[in-house]
Amino acid sequence: MEPDRGSGGGKVMDTGLEVINEIERRLGRQVSKTIEGPDGDRSETKQIVLLVNRVLKNLTMVEDWPMLNADGTLLTNAPITGTDVRLDLTNGSDVVSVSSHDVSGSGSTQATPFVLAHLSWAVQIGSGTPVYRIAEIVSPTQIKLNRAWIGDSNAPTGASTDTLYSFTLAMDQYALPDDFERPLDDWTDFLSDYGVTALGPVDFKKQRRRMGASLDTGDPQFFTVFGTDPTNTFQLIHFHPFPDQQTMMGYSYTKVHPEIKTDRDLIMFPVAQITIVIEAVMYLANRDYEDDQRMGASLQEFMTQFNTRFAKKSIVSDTKAINPKVFYRARSLRTTAGRGVNIDYGDFFDRYDKGVLP
Repeated sequence: MEPDRGSGGGKVMDTGLEVINEIERRLGRQVSKTIEGPDGDRSETKQIVLLVNRVLKNLTMVEDWPMLNADGTLLTNAPITGTDVRLDLTNGSDVVSVSSHDVSGSGSTQATPFVLAHLSWAVQIGSGTPVYRIAEIVSPTQIKLNRAWIGDSNAPTGASTDTLYSFTLAMDQYALPDDFERPLDDWTDFLSDYGVTALGPVDFKKQRRRMGASLDTGDPQFFTVFGTDPTNTFQLIHFHPFPDQQTMMGYSYTKVHPEIKTDRDLIMFPVAQITIVIEAVMYLANRDYEDDQRMGASLQEFMTQFNTRFAKKSIVSDTKAINPKVFYRARSLRTTAGRGVNIDYGDFFDRYDKGVLP
């Protein structure tokens, strides 16, 4: 029986199977009794399930859906310092070891062991030296850097003349939830309650380069989002400067829609808005686009055509786009009877305050 999409009848959400059946009916295809087991392996059923999941994953960019809203927290780490540590260092090698001769003191292996959680942390040995990342935790007393050590080699002997080092470990990269799609509000408002400003990746890296050969710590002033964690599962949020204390930051976000895998899985859109999903799937099915690249381009075209007024904010942008409104135009309104012909070029925009184009 086809679900009632008019009044809703108190029903909040449809199951994926109900929506898939309606799409199949509209396409004139055989209706699937299930999307599980051998019956769900029919090529036509698998195609519709694939398209539905692709649409659900991408349509969250169109509008905020209450059923996909969630709260998250970020817990920053305080830096770790070690002093008077004997280190085995070799110029050109990425291996750094706490010397076996170093068995006591504030910088000993007992006081500052390396643990798996330190993976990807930034490390600076001494002062005025480059900042490295920990690429591998070999043991509690040995790590590998993300690039070769370029300082002096050192081989402690246990004598009083051994060079003693200080080092700092700090972390500026934190994983967002695996179902994180985007902030509930604009990126500029994401962590504004904590005085942290959003930057695009390019501007963020410019800020980071300004610190030179120092590992700056303090209250984070800027953040950006790019890249993934070592498991390629989570998006990473980056802070500058490196947080100097353990702090908990709360935020709200929109989740990626979970995949429809069983007959009982619900589509987390209001019943009144399910037509968006149905029309988007039919748009793709009628074009027989199954490969990711063509499907993604086609879906983007559909969403643009569907309703541009639902266009939603994207990841922090480095560049501001300038789009002069029609009523500001000079020549296009004056010489084309208001038909709005665009004659902008380069950095020049045809506006009343810009005068007349040559």
